[in-house]
Amino acid sequence: MCRYLVRLCVLFFAVYLVSDWGLNFRPGNNVSLFWPANVLAFSLFIHFRLRRRHVGRQLLHNALLTVISYSAMLVAALSFEDGSGIEQKVIYCAFNIGFYLPAWLCFIYCFHSRFLQRSTFTGNAVLVMTIPVVAGAFCSAAVFGLWLWATNSADIYQLMRGWFSEQLSTGIIFVCFFIRFKAIFRTVRRQLHRGWQQLRQQVLVIVFLVFVLLCVLFSGTEMVALILFPLAWFALRYSFKTTVVLCMLTGVALNYLYAVRLLEPGTGVTQADLDAMLNAFRLNLSILIMAILMVSRVVSANKILLKRIESGSSRDVLSGALNRRAFLAQLSRLCTEREGLAHREVAILFLDIDNFKKINDIYGHSTGDDVIRHFVALLKKQMRQNDLICRWGGEEFIIAALDLSPPDALLLGERLRAWVALTPVKVPGAAPLSFTTSVGISAFRCGLGENIHLAINRADEALYEAKKQGRNRVKMYPPS
Repeated sequence: MCRYLVRLCVLFFAVYLVSDWGLNFRPGNNVSLFWPANVLAFSLFIHFRLRRRHVGRQLLHNALLTVISYSAMLVAALSFEDGSGIEQKVIYCAFNIGFYLPAWLCFIYCFHSRFLQRSTFTGNAVLVMTIPVVAGAFCSAAVFGLWLWATNSADIYQLMRGWFSEQLSTGIIFVCFFIRFKAIFRTVRRQLHRGWQQLRQQVLVIVFLVFVLLCVLFSGTEMVALILFPLAWFALRYSFKTTVVLCMLTGVALNYLYAVRLLEPGTGVTQADLDAMLNAFRLNLSILIMAILMVSRVVSANKILLKRIESGSSRDVLSGALNRRAFLAQLSRLCTEREGLAHREVAILFLDIDNFKKINDIYGHSTGDDVIRHFVALLKKQMRQNDLICRWGGEEFIIAALDLSPPDALLLGERLRAWVALTPVKVPGAAPLSFTTSVGISAFRCGLGENIHLAINRADEALYEAKKQGRNRVKMYPPS
């Protein structure tokens, strides 16, 4: 219950703050660039949706979210001084319900649609986000038009088109960012935590953002195309999350740039022409950003698929360790890269699970698989980031520890042996199963032409000597 109340408070204050920002972000008295509160409310509807299928509770929950969102927008509107009366603000805030409620219902339909759930349709995520925005913008404009018709207002079509273009452009610009805000925030925090080394990899992104800022401050509307071209390039080369952030920032900047330049003194643009140009620009920008996001989503999905295929061909399915072919290829490549820099040592640790056949015979092959997975997980916790681990065959594994001297390799082997012996694996319906490992160690130097296979054979000989002397011990080549 406490967590539910926290979510309601987050909804209210988030919508209030964004509403206040949207009300103040207007370069002209009659030109409203953004109203992000609607798309934020729609996104929070998605984040805070109930997982249980109880229809009554879901209806009550959605009604409560609707009331809270409307209340937050109304409080922001009442605190904003623009000469409008209270009655007009109440009515205008009510029109916003015509956006996020139909958008939410459309999202539910799209989310459960078989067409959008097909695995071959890789752009479905962007469509599931943008189709409800289009539906919400259309419904909101229709409700606004009905109110204009009921009050015998003039230029109904022009005002409806302006309302629709504003809702649509703002929704397309912000919807992906709001829905994926948690993932984007975690990524940014992780990159900042890694420091300058990680920021150097994003130098092109930083240069692009500086270029967009300079265009907004000093250039004219002709710079729009020059901004969109690199944005399309980023969609092909960078991740979907990065493209979402760049599209959001670019959309905000271009809307501001276009409206401010049109409102400059001496442009001689009438209000009707200004509205027409802004509406056309918003619709065109929305289509371009949606296309860029869809391309980015498809490219990112294909990259992820290729990584999975590559990982599946280079890793052991059961343990997740490298297979023999990938291990030898990566180790050879690392040694080739190191050649000429320094003759650095590589330690080879050959590990074998003691009495593994007896574990399979007593507990079954399923428990044996659990032991292997548990064993590899223990090894990875003690390994360094650049070390390689390979399932050589059956219950045999090899670790290649780069830049590790033989004495340090012996200490690592002892630490692995003790860690495995002290950490049993959980067995369903039985007591935890303890097991041990034997380790054989050898070493060679990169860049001296020493044979990797010879080093592995020497580590295997040391492992044989460790098992010969009673198992659960570590031996260095040459065995004494």
